[in-house]
Amino acid sequence: ALYEKAEEGVQAVLRAQAAREKVKSAAEGSGARAEQAKTIVEIATEFESSMVATGTTLVQIISEPTKPLSKLVTLHNVLEHTEGPPNQPWMEVYEKVAAEMDDKIAAFDAELKTALATFE
Repeated sequence: ALYEKAEEGVQAVLRAQAAREKVKSAAEGSGARAEQAKTIVEIATEFESSMVATGTTLVQIISEPTKPLSKLVTLHNVLEHTEGPPNQPWMEVYEKVAAEMDDKIAAFDAELKTALATFE
């Protein structure tokens, strides 16, 4: 379940990056199409930065709050270095992070779908 949730998050981030790349050249222009492309870039960038650290320097990255995918990596590391199955606190953290990710991904997908529909 941990791997699948992490994979779901990674795929959502990759969708955001692909959407941003798709409209990148249009966003550099002017007019209504360029404005819509800039909106898509903003949506994708905001989503990506809500899921993973996006700073350009190590100081910026470590100064950001912990993001959902980083939390899953931490849970994986805890599980990998302990004996036995996950305990109740571990499960509670996983469930909280998984729900947070589900909400963010659903909101992103809906917002991106609407923005891309008006772009194309």
